[in-house]
Amino acid sequence: MPAYSSASAAVLPPPRLASRLGEPLRRRAATSVWLAVAASCLSPRVYAQQSLEREVQFVRAMVMEMHFLGLARGEVTRLQRTFRNASDQERLAHLDLQVRLAGNRLQRDRVLQRATYEFVIGKCREALRQSRDEQVLREARATLAGASQEFGQFLIEELEIARDEAPERVRKLEDEAEQVFAIGIEACDEILTAQRTELGNDEGKAIDFRVQWLRKGVLMREQTRVRRSDRELRIEHAIAHLEALVLEGGCEESELSLRAFFEVAQCREVAGDFKSAVESYTGTITSMATALADAQAGKLDIPVATQERLFEMLQEIYAHAGDALFELRDTAGSDALFRQFHEHVRQFGAQGEEFAVVDARFGHLTLLAECRHIAASGDPSKVDRALALVRRIHDEHPADHVAFKAKALLRGILAARSAPRGKNPGDGK
Repeated sequence: MPAYSSASAAVLPPPRLASRLGEPLRRRAATSVWLAVAASCLSPRVYAQQSLEREVQFVRAMVMEMHFLGLARGEVTRLQRTFRNASDQERLAHLDLQVRLAGNRLQRDRVLQRATYEFVIGKCREALRQSRDEQVLREARATLAGASQEFGQFLIEELEIARDEAPERVRKLEDEAEQVFAIGIEACDEILTAQRTELGNDEGKAIDFRVQWLRKGVLMREQTRVRRSDRELRIEHAIAHLEALVLEGGCEESELSLRAFFEVAQCREVAGDFKSAVESYTGTITSMATALADAQAGKLDIPVATQERLFEMLQEIYAHAGDALFELRDTAGSDALFRQFHEHVRQFGAQGEEFAVVDARFGHLTLLAECRHIAASGDPSKVDRALALVRRIHDEHPADHVAFKAKALLRGILAARSAPRGKNPGDGK
């Protein structure tokens, strides 16, 4: 019988002894004895670590795959009472941050959202200063990078609201957003430096590495959005960073590569090159629609969950493309874009009313962009239909960013109705 050290012991027997339920009772009993002896070779600490790891993975699955946030919070509290070792408490404190962050994405109260982002980022930075546990440090850097990206996007939205409703807050929000993006970029740099030496031939680690690479490029671009100095140089650095990822990915049809193409297009929009941005957006839409159509036809093996994410991203691209075409005042281009959007919703979405089928965020933002385009026509019957849809979207989104966009568009359309002809309803976006 092999001896197992605390570093390499495994509770499960070798494959030749596992799952042989049809063997004689005596032999199954011998296997049970083997299992008991193997388990006894583990130190209590190692056994507890393995048990905690299983519990942690279970809680993460509850959050990420099943969205059982309330149950996950209860499980974290139970685990904190059960695993009292100091290093275990560190891991569980960080797990609590991850659960809080996941729940914050569904939070409608923007004051509470801001407070949670600040709390999570503060605790991650505290862990990076104080912890000596390598696993906690790795997880803290990853959570900090993700939370910085999310909080930075939240602040971009706050900036958009402030420019419309409270201009005196703009400069402070710009400074805060720039600092948050800088924190995220630093965390990504540390993650990439550490992961680069660990890649080997592990495809899972390679994907994680490319995800952080992508995140850094997004953070670089969004920092440029709020930091006006050296904008041209900074945006070129972000584009170069993201294009290098596309070349590294090696497959233009992969979800990560399509996302990178989309992020590059947004760089061109931030730079004010709306024509190039539209070309990039429409090219990415074509690539993504082709991949989804091939998956439907059985020509491309794409998991259903990935197809759902691609359909959501497709709507996100349409929302950006609609905004860019509006900036160009390209009426014909807008007509074609929104016509194609409706065709793709019918082709790749579920059965049912379009309003309910599209994504509640990006699909509705695309519909708002179309309403702005329709209202600009000045046709009274079309404007009435656009107003009705904008009101419906506004009522569907209490107090979130989509509601702000809908409210601003409502004001713009109503103001254009009472203004001399030639006033564009979207100018008050």
